[in-house]
Amino acid sequence: FPVTIRRAPSAAGDYRVTATAAGNYGGFKQQEFNITKASSTISVTGTNNFTYNGSPQGPTTVNKVGSTAEPIFSYTGVSSTTYPTSTNRPTNAGDYRVVASLAGDGNHEAATPASFDFTIGKATLLVGGITGKNKVYNGNRAADINGVITLSGWVGSDTSSDANHGGAAFVFEFDDANVGEDKKITVSGGGLLGAKAATYRDWE
Repeated sequence: FPVTIRRAPSAAGDYRVTATAAGNYGGFKQQEFNITKASSTISVTGTNNFTYNGSPQGPTTVNKVGSTAEPIFSYTGVSSTTYPTSTNRPTNAGDYRVVASLAGDGNHEAATPASFDFTIGKATLLVGGITGKNKVYNGNRAADINGVITLSGWVGSDTSSDANHGGAAFVFEFDDANVGEDKKITVSGGGLLGAKAATYRDWE
């Protein structure tokens, strides 16, 4: 016999369906049922390598399935990097972990939080103001220079007072001890001092 059925629901929740007989026969039948919430997933995307630039950095993108909620990111330092858990992205060079969370919505459960490790590498200060001196082959790599070393390459609002030559002696060496022209001289030593010395690495 003909049966009247109302439109079936699609959202998660608890329901009751009623089937009513039509025509010459009366009566109805009820049945309760439940539509459970679907699952959600989230994963962090993007690069895991950054270079210090004076501004906050870190992953801010995800792949997510299910919930329509906006992801929430929290950042913390790992290994030897001290950075208390924060929703703000870190600025200084170091090793970090971001955790992305996704809350549930009316039809989806919350996702299991996803973690992602990343690094903000040190910026490089540039050495200028010097030229190499010619030398007679003597079997070693030691090099001498003309001029006085100057540094440049601070980023953002950083200045020489934030990171500068630490006072230790510089070491100047050719790449090898062989005879040649236009040979590259490598600068090492010197060290860095200043509030942001840890955000810069040795010279180029």
